[in-house]
Amino acid sequence: MFIIPRGKSKFVEFIKANPRVAVSCADDINPDHSRVLLEGTIEIVEGPVRMEGRGLEIGTEMVQRYSGEAGLAYLEKTRDNLRYLLKLTPDKITSWRGEWHSRYAEDRA
Repeated sequence: MFIIPRGKSKFVEFIKANPRVAVSCADDINPDHSRVLLEGTIEIVEGPVRMEGRGLEIGTEMVQRYSGEAGLAYLEKTRDNLRYLLKLTPDKITSWRGEWHSRYAEDRA
């Protein structure tokens, strides 16, 4: 998983100190969509740099997939802004459907 935060994102300092992370992806509007929890190690591939090279390639793919033409326009407008390129390598991936993972079923009364 790649993440492209802004150059002044404070959480990058925490990653520099401890690269062990967890990322949760959930759609709270439609709980029927799959949810996923990734746990692993994150590395700073580059940055903070302007969007070019590998970062631009990955960023372009992301905005096309999630925002279409509006995303491409935003990326072009902000290409000179500094960003990091982060790569998460998961050690563990957990996915489920619905609001709660089955291990929390006893919490639902």
